[in-house]
Amino acid sequence: MAKKEIEPALVLAALAVIGVVLLALLGGYKGCLGCAFQTISVSASGTAFGYPDQAAISMNANGTGQAPAIANANLTGTVNLIGSALSPYINKNFSQIQTQYYSVNRAKVTLCSNFTGPTVNLPAPFSCNPNPYGGTTAKLYCCYNSTAYVALQSILVTIPNINNASLAFGAIAGIPNVNSQSLSQRLSPSLAGSLLNQSLTRALANATAQAQALAGSRFSVSVYNITVMNNPLIYYPLASSSSSGSGGSFFSGRIGVTRSVNVVFRLTPR
Repeated sequence: MAKKEIEPALVLAALAVIGVVLLALLGGYKGCLGCAFQTISVSASGTAFGYPDQAAISMNANGTGQAPAIANANLTGTVNLIGSALSPYINKNFSQIQTQYYSVNRAKVTLCSNFTGPTVNLPAPFSCNPNPYGGTTAKLYCCYNSTAYVALQSILVTIPNINNASLAFGAIAGIPNVNSQSLSQRLSPSLAGSLLNQSLTRALANATAQAQALAGSRFSVSVYNITVMNNPLIYYPLASSSSSGSGGSFFSGRIGVTRSVNVVFRLTPR
């Protein structure tokens, strides 16, 4: 019987398959064809702590008028008052005052003003009381329902120094047509970057410790590939404010910034 020869190409292909299988069994084949070393994959996280160094004030301001231009003009006057009141606390850097939302709509409103003429001239329904603000000519303070244009602006103000937060919050408390104020803590870009770097360093250190424990004393580990989670977790503690008038206190707690990583380590025999 004639001996059947085996094609050289089939031999090479079989050897290649056997090689890949051996690498997989040894732990060296992790989706990297030709990587003849063992690896360990580890997931870990790290957290860095600090204290917020900035504050943010959010508020809504509005202006009302019988025409859009009048409503906008009244709103502009209110915004100018906000800027003047907060100027000392933003270092006169008015770029810290940012518009988040703006609209002009026609709506039903209640208008109030001093009134000296006969109330029959007021649109119904209306209500009048003795003028609480005094004066020699304005006898009544009257309110009535009407339809007007309302210009609304949502504003976010960054206070660079958190120690000025309560003073800044109190400075806008008495401005007319400003409502829905809230005060929150935040990280400056420089502090946020520092905490992110610290948490990443700690995450990598934790991953290295886990990998070395898994590898044992016969191997040393080194980073082969690292994947950092896109969204860091920032844990803001509860804060409280006791501001009133032009002063008060804003109490902020320690903040935690956490980053997570997936790391592939290369094993090297000692």
